[in-house]
Amino acid sequence: NILGGLFRAYALSGDQRLAIYYGEQVIHLASQIKYYDAAFANIQTLTAFLIEQKQFAKALPHLEKGLELAEAQNNSVWQVDMLSQLGYTYYLQDQIEGALAHYEKALVLSTQLEDLSIQANVLGRIAAVRADIGNIEASVDAAEKSLALAKEIENVALMAEQQILLAFNFRDLDQLDKAVMFCNEAIVSFEVLGDVERMQQAQTLLAELK
Repeated sequence: NILGGLFRAYALSGDQRLAIYYGEQVIHLASQIKYYDAAFANIQTLTAFLIEQKQFAKALPHLEKGLELAEAQNNSVWQVDMLSQLGYTYYLQDQIEGALAHYEKALVLSTQLEDLSIQANVLGRIAAVRADIGNIEASVDAAEKSLALAKEIENVALMAEQQILLAFNFRDLDQLDKAVMFCNEAIVSFEVLGDVERMQQAQTLLAELK
């Protein structure tokens, strides 16, 4: 529709004020006519735009609204998405407790959904946050679970992220044999992905470990 087109156009142009205005209008209209799929999709687009613009405080109420809509529609996939985005937004604001609380809720729901891809991604985010706050053993636990699922679903990108995280984690735990093992695995995964920069970073870490 016209409102949606204006929203996307202003978002692409980087005009924050008008993008927010038309984004809110299209979400409101879609909700009024009970076109909930469109309302949720536009909440996703608006919040992604706001996060990209580093307008975290403005993104949060829209994410909360998206979560309320997901709960009202009893849509667990939507709920996991909003909880994960809330976790990410809190993380970007260095609100670690808020980030972990939302990620843990997302993990519970993703486990109930039996969606291995969603579960693996949420575990990966938890692992990264735990590592950032120095909770290395908890990070290892989440990263190993994420890696196992990533291998099962053959998600090489996620495998690479967990392998390099585990390499750093085991380095910090002074378990160098494991650090080297995961570093070598990460190098192979980054090579498969064609990510030369990340592969070189992993190779640099490997040289430091030996």
